[in-house]
Amino acid sequence: MPDANIPLALQSCTFAALGTAGQRCTTTRRLFLHKSIADEFLKGLVKAYKSVTQRIGRPEDPNTLIGPLHSQDGVERYLRAVEKIKQQGGEILIGGEVHQHADQGLKAGHWVLPTIAFYSTLQGVSIIKEETFAPILHVATFETLEEAIELNNGVAQGLSSALFTQNMSNVFQWIGAEGSDCGSELSTANRGADGSGTDEQLSTSMGRLLVRRLGDGSGATSLRAGDGNPEGTRGSNMSGGPAAPSTGRTSWGWRKG
Repeated sequence: MPDANIPLALQSCTFAALGTAGQRCTTTRRLFLHKSIADEFLKGLVKAYKSVTQRIGRPEDPNTLIGPLHSQDGVERYLRAVEKIKQQGGEILIGGEVHQHADQGLKAGHWVLPTIAFYSTLQGVSIIKEETFAPILHVATFETLEEAIELNNGVAQGLSSALFTQNMSNVFQWIGAEGSDCGSELSTANRGADGSGTDEQLSTSMGRLLVRRLGDGSGATSLRAGDGNPEGTRGSNMSGGPAAPSTGRTSWGWRKG
């Protein structure tokens, strides 16, 4: 919504979409933005992806934010998905290619570029309903919460979803019988719907309400509104390999204090 906390939402959605190089079963692969904030949000999201792309590398390196895909099969699935995106009318805003790593020692790795695909319409688009297990984020817009719920529920999977809002009626609509069909757990939205935690926590401090719902697989995040600080962002890397040793900070540099 127009009053959404854009910086907070960008942090949350970027991590949820790119954590473990997009290979988690709860990776956010669909992002639905209210039309009134879509242009601004997408500009920030593309900028964030450009920054992250500069830190593709070895999973054990604490400087790394994006690691390789698990195998050549993963790369081929990624490329097939990119081709389907183009065939079905999607616009590649960033990425969509195999990454040629500058480090000679990493040339043989299965590297791909984090990708954002935008759809002006979802009519006839099937790729958005498929799991690729790669860092591809499909983005579309909505005008009403009812429309967002319909989009969220319009897939066979239903593992995790998220709603950002300051309006309690929206929250109850989202978690009610006619809302998201992705399980029954609530937590703060500071980490997005990536399944990195399932603790129940509802934050209403200082009049803000940030809700994330995790349960059982759409990998969708619906952005409505929000406010607050980014403290609580995960501190591990997103590489898809072994987590780097703790450095006392988040690898994103968003830890408060």
